[in-house]
Amino acid sequence: MTIDQIAKVAGILGFLISVATFLLTRWERRAEVVFGLDEGYSDDFDEELDEPISTVNLTITNVGARSLHIDLRTLQVKSNGNSFNAWREDHFGAEQREVLLKPNDSQKIGLPVEAFRENLKIKTPKKYDAQSFNLMHPLRISVATTSGKLFLSKKLKYWEATGEFHRT
Repeated sequence: MTIDQIAKVAGILGFLISVATFLLTRWERRAEVVFGLDEGYSDDFDEELDEPISTVNLTITNVGARSLHIDLRTLQVKSNGNSFNAWREDHFGAEQREVLLKPNDSQKIGLPVEAFRENLKIKTPKKYDAQSFNLMHPLRISVATTSGKLFLSKKLKYWEATGEFHRT
């Protein structure tokens, strides 16, 4: 190999490395949202109630490298064809319709358990057996930004028998 051929190969490799670097940095800076669900009470939101209400605490976390302007009116939970529009129901937490989530920032919303189960048509069986006790309802959470970009949850399930949330 001559020096001229080595220089041409190095030029091509340099170009490929720069394109790969560009693509990786764009992928790293993408917008991404993670949803979390856990059990809680209305007391978690500094609500002064005589008797605390059981809630499903839904947390929206921006794990991307860009700030996101989330439109909470689009927040929806779906399970087996049934949907729960969280913003239209009574909830605890956010009072603004739109929230700015900076990188690694989160927003928590408390949804009353009874409304959550009623709207998603999750019913307690009269008698538990092996099949009904182990039944886990798949959940799909979605929210959009004010510009229309939609974010969806992945692999969330609700175990009705114990009231727990799982990520599979």
